[in-house]
Order: sequence, then structure tokens, then C-alpha cells
Amino acid sequence: MTRVGAEARLAAARAAGDAYAEARALTDLVIIAHRQRDLPSMVAYAERAWELAESKCYHDQLARLAVAFADVAYLGQDYPRCYDHYANACAYAVMAGSAELRAIIARIDEVLAELLATGRAAIATAFCELLLSYEADGGLGRADPTFAKHFRARLRQAKEQVKADLARVAVHLN
Repeated sequence: MTRVGAEARLAAARAAGDAYAEARALTDLVIIAHRQRDLPSMVAYAERAWELAESKCYHDQLARLAVAFADVAYLGQDYPRCYDHYANACAYAVMAGSAELRAIIARIDEVLAELLATGRAAIATAFCELLLSYEADGGLGRADPTFAKHFRARLRQAKEQVKADLARVAVHLN
């Protein structure tokens, strides 16, 4: 996926009057601009993409956009905003279909693995707790036992890592 290709798809979608293809191309441009660290372009594309996807109820595109926003917040270590965006991405993905939700859960698992691997198990614990609370409070629009089971397992893993990290610190202090 290149910027030139996405811009060409955007122009073709607009010429054809295909709102879904336009939303998808704009979302692709958001993701490309993010990867290129082009924040001004990302913001401009995101505003247009979000407005179009929201007005047409393109839940899959809203989910993809929420993941992009979450990734930006994660890179900036704005963890509360990151968690909120990933939780919103899950809610939109539920409305879009199970394949979309699986992809977002896989992305969240990547983030959790990175947090655990880099000594940020307490942050991973808080993230899992938020996702479980979100699901329990109806944030996904319906109960999802598989989602809850998955993140309860990740929460146990994060808590075990916190204990191991604390034990290592205690050894070094003695």
C-alpha cells in the first residue's frame, strides 16, 4: 500500500461517487501517513475519513481509524487515550464482523507483548483491566465471553510479569 496508490484509489472513488471506496482510501492514507510520521497529513485525512465513515456507518473503517489513533497514542506513551481508542476499535469491529474483531485483538496482543517485553507489565495490566471492564459494562454492544476469556488470560499473564518484575527488583535491593 503506497501513498500514490491510495491517492489514485481516492480519486477514482470520488469520480465514481463510491463513498465506501472513498472512506477506505482515506483510511489507508491515514495509516500510510502515520507510518511515514506525517502527522499533518494524517490529521487531515483522518478528519475526512472519520466524518465520511461515521456518516455512512462504515464500522470497519471506523475500527481501522480507531486502531490508527490508538497506535499514535501508544507511540506517544499516552496510555489512557491508547486504551480508549483500542476499546472503541473493538466496539466498531463487533459491528463490522468477527474477522475485524480478530484483527484488532491480534493488534492489541502485539501491544501487550511489547509492553511485557519492555518492563511495562503494570501498564499491560491496566490495559487488560480496562478492556475487561469495557466488555462487562456493555461497551462492545453485547456480551462477548470469548473476548473476556482472552483478556482475562492476558491479565493473568501481565500480573504474573508484575510479580516477577517486583521479585527481581527486591533481589537487586538486597
